[in-house]
Amino acid sequence: MKTHNNIMESIPIGRENAMHLEEISEKLNMNPNSVKKQIREARENGMLILSSKCGYWYSEDVNERATFVDRIEKNARARLKTIKAIKRSLKTIKGQGELEIGGEK
Repeated sequence: MKTHNNIMESIPIGRENAMHLEEISEKLNMNPNSVKKQIREARENGMLILSSKCGYWYSEDVNERATFVDRIEKNARARLKTIKAIKRSLKTIKGQGELEIGGEK
């Protein structure tokens, strides 16, 4: 299995050099899901890997990192709103009363 160092060596510096997941997977001879997992783990360990529609890249730009954080926080808030709405719809199923979902009633 490739290490996070291999991931870091395969991801370019700078958004202008971003690589799509498929390109990184080919370069490392790994399946895309394994690459995504290693990128996630590398991020969790402090590696400054950013991503967008243009691909993945290592960022040395503080403003670029701030923009990335703002974007993914906005996305996370939107997903949480969707989850809450769906949970509300699951709480009462016609004729069955309340369901307990994720520890909530």
